[in-house]
Amino acid sequence: DVYKRQDYNAIYHDKTVSRKNFYIQTSFNNKTNLYIFQSMEVDMNTSWRREKEDKYISLTSFYLSARYKFSKTIRTGLSYDNRKNFYRYETREIPEDLYDLAFRHGLSADLSLSLPQDYFTSLRLGIKKRQDDSETTYIGRFSLRKRNLFYKNWTMRFNLNGYINYYTKGWIPSIYISKRIPGGHYLSLNSGMNDYKVKFDGQSRSRYWVRLNGHIQLFGRSYLSGFYSNEWGDDFKGFRVLAEIGYRF
Repeated sequence: DVYKRQDYNAIYHDKTVSRKNFYIQTSFNNKTNLYIFQSMEVDMNTSWRREKEDKYISLTSFYLSARYKFSKTIRTGLSYDNRKNFYRYETREIPEDLYDLAFRHGLSADLSLSLPQDYFTSLRLGIKKRQDDSETTYIGRFSLRKRNLFYKNWTMRFNLNGYINYYTKGWIPSIYISKRIPGGHYLSLNSGMNDYKVKFDGQSRSRYWVRLNGHIQLFGRSYLSGFYSNEWGDDFKGFRVLAEIGYRF
């Protein structure tokens, strides 16, 4: 099956144009193993935007993703994205040398395995680079998840993230234990650390955290959620608290 979508958007501030653009989306699914998705945004630069961009048509973003299912237990994916900032009415007075219009390029690949006894593992590798940057950012992530850890609706997840960029290189191990409670309630505890080295001076720094998250469904579509986090390390020491009450329409 092939699905196509094309939208034209025009945003104005009073009578002054803020943005005109086309959004184009295409997806392909052969109902078995292969799924491909593509989207892009093309801006039509008129009025003051023509002077800023110095061209009538410009590509603002492009995204392409492909996923393939080898079997019930093995899946893989590959994606590429290319995007940049664009001027709006609110930002039109910012000089070009202060407004970052460089393209961001990103390429990533992942492999996931569904294992016996409710285990699931995945590996993701990626690179990112801004158009004018001299160095590329590298990222990686390994994840292992176990459902029904002790009893039904208990989940444990271990993540190991690594990164190398222009300023730092480091790794972030973390572990999550969560419990879903009938009625839409949710409780989780996670802990981890960020251990990294600053390239310019060679100094090593670390941050640790323990966080308790909760979500309670009240009456109707209202809810109460929040977290308590205790953090310590070289660049921060203290705690954070967030409480939110809301209603879903």
